[in-house]
This record gives sequence, structure tokens and C-alpha cells, in this order.
Amino acid sequence: MPYLYRKDEDSIRDISYEFFQFFRYSEMQDKWAIEILRLMDGNRKFIKIFDELWLYNFARLITQINLFVRSGNIYKYKFLEHLKRFYYHAVNIDNPITIANIDKIREVEVYAYTQLLKIMFENAEDKDALFNRYGVNWCIELIQSDRYKGILSKHDIISIFFEETLKIANKNIEEAFAETLSVYYQKVEISTIPSHLKPEAIKETIKENRNLSTSEYEITRKKLFSL
Repeated sequence: MPYLYRKDEDSIRDISYEFFQFFRYSEMQDKWAIEILRLMDGNRKFIKIFDELWLYNFARLITQINLFVRSGNIYKYKFLEHLKRFYYHAVNIDNPITIANIDKIREVEVYAYTQLLKIMFENAEDKDALFNRYGVNWCIELIQSDRYKGILSKHDIISIFFEETLKIANKNIEEAFAETLSVYYQKVEISTIPSHLKPEAIKETIKENRNLSTSEYEITRKKLFSL
């Protein structure tokens, strides 16, 4: 059955299935990725309000990157620099009240953010220092600046970042989270910080997560070596 492409009245369309087929085997995945976002962006001179297809296309593309990346150039800071511009545009909502399916949009935006964190911090050995630093600075920017205009609060952003840090669990993302958390504590009103994001709660969650991981490993080891 052929894919049913979505299209809005401003001629923004879904990225095609065929594009992703080509993307998977291309040796220039970084250029393909940025060019398709540009082509599917519509004419911004006439389209000023949020369009959910921008967000859907962005989320689908970065998922493909995480699943099928083959080009080392994606792991250069310049790629993140281009990607950030399209991300901010994709999530830019002037007035959330006007969005009919706001819960779905929120779900997709949360998903897109987790995929971005995977691009930036998973498989750290494949990425150079400049790429890693750019990723850290971008995470801090989401908390520190007003450039982000999506529907997630700063509390949401740091909570999602913390969850992904526990999942990915490497030195790069842990250091990035620590830096971003410090900025979060400086930026928000102390009285508004949810209980699960306070320093002692963060530390306790990390401790519990490490204990759980150790416990699971011990059980697995006993199963393997008990005769």
C-alpha cells in the first residue's frame, strides 16, 4: 500500500519514504538531511505560524539519523549548527491555545528532544570534542536563553534531559547534564522547582538507578556462572 503523504494548504508535505531509503545508503547523509529540511520548510515569507508538519518532518528525520547514520560528517559541529536552526523553527508556537491537538504536539516534541539528545551524546566515541561541546552549549541554551519557543517548560526540558542521562549513562552526557542543571538552578525561581528536580532528589535518583543497574548485573552474572 503506498504511503499517504500529508500536505497542508501552504504546500508543506511529509518527507517521502523514498527519501529515507536514499538517505540510509548515501555517503553524504549530512548534506541530504539539511537539504531535505530546507526543501520541506515551505516559504517562510508567507508561513509565519506554527505548522505541525515541520515538527513531524524534523522528528522523523532525526529518528532516521539515530537508526541509520553512516556518514561521519553528521558528527561534526557544523551539522548540529544547521540542525538547531530547523529545530527552533519546527517547535516555534506563538500561542499554544490555538493548537487543536496540543497533547499530540507535546508528545512529538518530547520525542524529538530525546532523539536530539541521542544524536548528541550516544556513541560518544564517534564524536569529536567540538561536536560534544556544541551539544552541551545547545542544551544550556534551551534553559538559559529565550530562543526556544516550544511548549515544554524549563522544568520539562531538564526532566527529560535527566531521564535520558540515566538511560545513555556515559561521561559526556553526565557532564552535559551537570552543567545544564547548574544553569537551570540559576535561571528558574527556587520556589518553582519541582521536588523531583531538587539537588538531593536528583542525587537520590542517581543512586537508586545505579543500585538497580548493579543488582540487575549481579543477577545476570549468577545465572551465567551457577552450575
